[in-house]
Amino acid sequence: MEAVGQQSRDEEIDPLKSHVVSILLATTIVQTFTTWANLVFTPAATVLAREFELPATAIGYQVGLVLFSAMCCSLIAGSITIAIGARLTLQLALLISGTGAIVSTFGGLSGLICGSVLIGLGYGLTNPPSAVLLARATSVHNRGLIFSLKQSGVPLGGVLAAIATPFLTETFDWRVAAYAVGGVCLVSLVLIRILGLRWGPKGKFRPASQFRISASLKAVLQSKPLSYLTFAAMAFVSVQMCVMTFVSPFLVEELGFTLIAAGVFLATAQIGGTLGRPFWGTVADRIGYNALTMRIIGAIMTVCLLLVLGLSSEVPAIWLYGLFFCLGASAIGWNGIFLAEIADVAGPDKTSQAVSGAAFFTFMAGVVAPSLFALVKDWTGSYAVTIAILSAIATGGVALTFGMSKGVKHRLQNEI
Repeated sequence: MEAVGQQSRDEEIDPLKSHVVSILLATTIVQTFTTWANLVFTPAATVLAREFELPATAIGYQVGLVLFSAMCCSLIAGSITIAIGARLTLQLALLISGTGAIVSTFGGLSGLICGSVLIGLGYGLTNPPSAVLLARATSVHNRGLIFSLKQSGVPLGGVLAAIATPFLTETFDWRVAAYAVGGVCLVSLVLIRILGLRWGPKGKFRPASQFRISASLKAVLQSKPLSYLTFAAMAFVSVQMCVMTFVSPFLVEELGFTLIAAGVFLATAQIGGTLGRPFWGTVADRIGYNALTMRIIGAIMTVCLLLVLGLSSEVPAIWLYGLFFCLGASAIGWNGIFLAEIADVAGPDKTSQAVSGAAFFTFMAGVVAPSLFALVKDWTGSYAVTIAILSAIATGGVALTFGMSKGVKHRLQNEI
């Protein structure tokens, strides 16, 4: 009763709780289109490989570059959010990501490299401001669902990349796909500005120089539950990024599918992730135990990867759709619970820095995993060994969740 009373008082005190729908819409838009920019080139990996005379697996290095840029940016993203405010940081993320997509089309390989760096910088800015706004607009009783709905923007962006990129590439050129995502990001910037006007006056500018980069790292490493949560997320994000990056070339090179057919199966995995995120968020809210929910997700992820090892071109299409849907629902479906748990454990005052620090480590995994996947695949000449390694990494992530917080009682005690 006391916790419920506190929740009611919080809703009266914080005006953002009455704007949860518009905040969720704005943060999901930003997440969707910055993710689309992040993944816009992966479904066209074979086309870019021919143009730049590189192996198709080289797309792993491009994704790694994007995430390395995002990783570096994440160290200061929390401070930027504190300095200029969450809503302006969201707009900045769209501006940089959209510009990066357009820049990627000029100057050959060097332009693609520069554009990838910009896309990563924009992507690295997205989570801290979104977490700050959503943490204030939610309570522990609906936070898993709301954060998961926002994080559904990641697979939604992946669906856009999986469908739009092959179509635009084969109809026009891969550059047209980049122009499309760049234009959408810049137009959405204006929409976020309009939605943000409903949330009250902007906060005062505070110079970021007063904040230290180490604050983000300390927010994670000095908390045992957040440390285990972050290390588990590093394992899961390694699987996620490799699935999102290599499903298309795997199906084209290993099983002989066309680029468009491979894009449809990749979109199926992304749809699984889109639907899986709110589903898992609802499960976590109902049982009040984010760690248990992540263990279940990790177990499903491991099984799906092992089943991928047995695929051949003779497998019925309906089986492939079902498998990639389940793989997407698990490998792409856990992120909302991860961010909700950070907000629960860190508290509103430290959410920005904690999310920023955790993002640094998860982006680090995202940088390393696709590059190592590409190296191992090129070395062995087969996807089988790399997929087996991914299944072992997913199992390790499940083991790490046992160091997370003990569920809803822990969170309610923080709230009382």
